[in-house]
Amino acid sequence: NDIQIASDNSVVIQGMPQSEIENLTLRGINFRVNDAFDFSHRTEREGGTSSYSDENFTRFVRKPTYLALAHINGFSIDGVRMVIPKGISSQFPRSAVGVFNSQDGVIRNVTCQGTKTPAAPPLVDLQDCHAIAFEHSA
Repeated sequence: NDIQIASDNSVVIQGMPQSEIENLTLRGINFRVNDAFDFSHRTEREGGTSSYSDENFTRFVRKPTYLALAHINGFSIDGVRMVIPKGISSQFPRSAVGVFNSQDGVIRNVTCQGTKTPAAPPLVDLQDCHAIAFEHSA
């Protein structure tokens, strides 16, 4: 609830195919992009032990989105506000929210303030998802 983020990177919340995150709720996220950053060589920080393959350490952190959710079963996202200063969105066009390999979710009130480019991806990007409902995203 009521999270303030200022960063040039993305936030990634990721379960695993064999162990999904369940019943995730995110509300009131204000994200200000403060610089342009190339995600193409980015890797996820490792901690502890993991059964991930190497691809899973980079797969979702390199997606062109500022808030990435992956392998989630049951989620609610309500009130994501992106602020992207002029010039940054044209260097690295990204969606505000990307949801991957997930199901049974509700997405409400996602907004983006900043320059829109012709090559911009959708505000909310869904890939390999099912049973997702939208309410007022602009």
